[in-house]
Amino acid sequence: MKKIIKNILKYIIIFIVTVLILFGSLVLTAKIPKSSIEKNIKASLDFYKKYRGIYYFTYKRYDTYIHYYADTRKLNILYNIDSNDAIKSVLWDKFYQETHMDSNVDFINLVEKDKEPNTNYLRYWNGCMVFLRPLLTIMSMDKIYLINIIILSILALILLVLLFLRSKKMAIIFIISLILTSCWYVPICIEYSVMFYVMIITSILTLLIDKKDSDVSKSNNKLLILFLITGITATFFDFLTTEILTIFVPLIFIIIIRKKENRLEDFKKTTIFILKACILWFLGYGLMWLTKWVLSSLILKINAFDYVKRNFTLRFNGLQGIESKTVLYKNVIPRNVFCIPFMYYIRENFDKLIVKYFVFLFIMLILIFIDWKSLKEKKYYIFLLIISFMPYVRYLILANHSYKHLMFTFRDQIITLIVLIYIIIDSFNYKLLFKKVDVNIPLKNKNKK
Repeated sequence: MKKIIKNILKYIIIFIVTVLILFGSLVLTAKIPKSSIEKNIKASLDFYKKYRGIYYFTYKRYDTYIHYYADTRKLNILYNIDSNDAIKSVLWDKFYQETHMDSNVDFINLVEKDKEPNTNYLRYWNGCMVFLRPLLTIMSMDKIYLINIIILSILALILLVLLFLRSKKMAIIFIISLILTSCWYVPICIEYSVMFYVMIITSILTLLIDKKDSDVSKSNNKLLILFLITGITATFFDFLTTEILTIFVPLIFIIIIRKKENRLEDFKKTTIFILKACILWFLGYGLMWLTKWVLSSLILKINAFDYVKRNFTLRFNGLQGIESKTVLYKNVIPRNVFCIPFMYYIRENFDKLIVKYFVFLFIMLILIFIDWKSLKEKKYYIFLLIISFMPYVRYLILANHSYKHLMFTFRDQIITLIVLIYIIIDSFNYKLLFKKVDVNIPLKNKNKK
């Protein structure tokens, strides 16, 4: 009992310290005077005049859509920060809105016409301001996007090297999953990037903590702390995009690599570890949201929960132009699935005979060459398969949000793709594939009477 209480107190202290650090950094960056970022904000306008809030490279291909809508909303908020009243200002997250359709236009009008903020984004932390506001003192957004591409690419490369050193198969599968979800578009949008930063950094730290020769139980204790902090930071930086990547991708890496190194604990212990990791992540994620609303209610002397309730009811199962809830729940998963480029191509061309034959042949090859006996023996697949369904659970829980924002929520399926590709490759019967067939027909013995 004492050990349980000690652990609870430890996690409470870690939560409080993490919140104080993040909130403190938000307030400190809010202290940067508006005059320090004004020049580069104005220099950024030309970039956003070239693009719509939701810009697409290929029409109807949602994997090519860039959500500058959210990026200019973030800029709208940080431009309206009052550095003289930083604490209240970062809680209100006020911004100017007029069009209700294209936030790029709102942002341009805000700066050029010196508009006053008329609404707020109180439900979000808008933690991106921590790095965007300092960067805007020295460069405009077009250069920030370039820096973002470089840094995110370097971090992804570091992760791939670490994966490659532990499991070449896992590194290759991760690359394939990123390619299949058109992740080269991610760095050119800040909103898309933030959860990839958290996912990649958490995955790097996970691999560094859980070394090949480390004690599993000691690694687990450190990893649980990491996943709690990851949940907190996900809420702090995110605008509700692909948050579940930050917990389930690192967990997949842990399960697969430990199994490869013969370090995976027994079924019961592994189940307990995964449950603890998910619970701590979700507690960190949920309580960080709650902290924003509690602080806002106390400091701003308002009832933030009424405002939050209205917005979250919409995100869960609100219709907002959707015909009915039947249509919403029936289509939310298919809409996200068919954002994956090869799935989109199959759906758009399924009437063609060659596509039908390709799909049929692919399925038959998988069924024929899978080692079914191997599947039964590998109980740890159960953990992976449960995790692979999490994107679809997310789509059903946040149905309205996932239906409307499929251009980025579909990338949660990186989780599903990693698992499915791994299981197919890991259980593929290569011996059967390359088995030599004896085509010699034995001749009858002529001497036999």
